[in-house]
Amino acid sequence: MLKPLALGLLALTTIPTVGSSALAQSALPADAVWQGAYIGADGGGTWRNGNYTYLPGGPSYTSSSSGGLAGAYTGLNWQSGNWVAGLEGDWTHTFMGGTNDLNMFSGRVRTGWTAGNYLLYATAGVATENRFFHVTKTSGAVTETFTDQQQHFGLIFGGGIEAKVSKQMSVRAEGLYFIGNKRTYDYPASPPFSASSIESDFTQAVVRAGLAYHLN
Repeated sequence: MLKPLALGLLALTTIPTVGSSALAQSALPADAVWQGAYIGADGGGTWRNGNYTYLPGGPSYTSSSSGGLAGAYTGLNWQSGNWVAGLEGDWTHTFMGGTNDLNMFSGRVRTGWTAGNYLLYATAGVATENRFFHVTKTSGAVTETFTDQQQHFGLIFGGGIEAKVSKQMSVRAEGLYFIGNKRTYDYPASPPFSASSIESDFTQAVVRAGLAYHLN
């Protein structure tokens, strides 16, 4: 799960030595240019904590889960001296197993400061993620599993470091934190089981490494 992150961090620590590698399409200037559009792919891991309450007024509990992820992103930068600001959108698929796999989309602003070929940045915006929740009910010798899917919306923020390894290629490592809103999961009656509902919200941490191609 963390292998993509480890590879990304290794790339960041070895950037000074890759000038003559196959990635070095042209010599890097003393200060890299970040202006323009870019596309990229990333991978890493995610950890989430959920809060659940049976309705109406039933017991509450918390649950944690984790998984690997992979995705793609695109964005546009504007640069003024050492300052860089931009917009970025991404899609992330989380591998939780079977029908528990999730898809998250986010739209964020980025702002950062460059030093040589490095860009240190903060980012914040909004995100949405589809979530599945399964409930297994038992009555005597009868057992049945019910599933509902809801779309959670919320705020996402974080930061990272990115580095140019050639004029048009960069690597990055970043961490994000997503706060999902409350949604209600409904399960219909299916004799001998009565209808039921569960209210849930969650927080989610994402750590990932990426590789991008810049169109400048």
